[in-house]
Amino acid sequence: MTKIDLAAIRNTLAVEIETITANIQSEQNNLHVNSEPNPDQLDLAETCARQSIALDWLAKLEQRLGQVTVAMKRLDEGLYGICEKCGDVINPARLEAMPHAIRCVACQERLEHVR
Repeated sequence: MTKIDLAAIRNTLAVEIETITANIQSEQNNLHVNSEPNPDQLDLAETCARQSIALDWLAKLEQRLGQVTVAMKRLDEGLYGICEKCGDVINPARLEAMPHAIRCVACQERLEHVR
């Protein structure tokens, strides 16, 4: 099994937190941009559609930020790379592909099938 480079993982997670935080701020700023002073129905519909898409994207960004933050916390606590459900070691290839993973593939699949 490949050894996990925790310093590289910490750096990857820190950069991702910074990037996601900046994207969230940008999206929040875009939501507060006002349109024309006297919009017609089409302008209102377009604004509503854009805001709906932006809110969906914002929710996804916030969810991802939460995942990455949890992974960073687990790294700080010495629990990184250990499945939060079963306690087994998470495959390093999975962690390389998804540094924010906190569950092994088997536990993640079981969780997704329950939903």
